[in-house]
Amino acid sequence: MHRRGATSIDRSMTKIDHFPYLIGVHELQRHLGEPAWRVVDCRFDLMAPASGQAEYAQGHIPGAQYAHLDEDLAGPISTSTGRHPLPSTTVIAHTLGEWGIDNESQVVVYDHGSGAIAARLWWMLKYITRSITSPKKRMKRKKGLSSSVNVE
Repeated sequence: MHRRGATSIDRSMTKIDHFPYLIGVHELQRHLGEPAWRVVDCRFDLMAPASGQAEYAQGHIPGAQYAHLDEDLAGPISTSTGRHPLPSTTVIAHTLGEWGIDNESQVVVYDHGSGAIAARLWWMLKYITRSITSPKKRMKRKKGLSSSVNVE
C-alpha cells in the first residue's frame, strides 16, 4: 500500500498550535500552494469503497492528496480487531511522510459526508502530536467550494 519512500514524523516534537482547528473555505484558499500547507481529501463511502477515489479523480481541492480509508487510514484486520483498526504509529508516520507532511506542516482534512473519515485522520494526526486544521464546514461543491476554490 505504501509504495514510495518517506520521511518519518519526529513524535518528540510537539508544535504549539498557531492555526485554529476549524477554518473556512476562504482561509484555505489564501493558503493553497503554500509548501507548509497540506490538504488531504478523505472522501469515502463504506458501501462503495472505490467511490471516494473516483470522486477525487473527477475533482478535488488543488494540491490535495487522497486518503483511502482501507488503504491509508486503517491497519491490518485480524481476529482481534474491528473492520478498520488503526495503523501503527510507524505506518501512520510513513504514510504522512509519503504525502509530504512533516512536523512543520499545517494540515487541512475534508470529506463529503458526516466528517467521520476526515475526523479519523484529524485524530490520527493529533495522536502522533500533529498541529492540524479541519474545514469549518464540509467542503462540498454544493456548499460553494467550486465557486470559492477551483477544482483540479
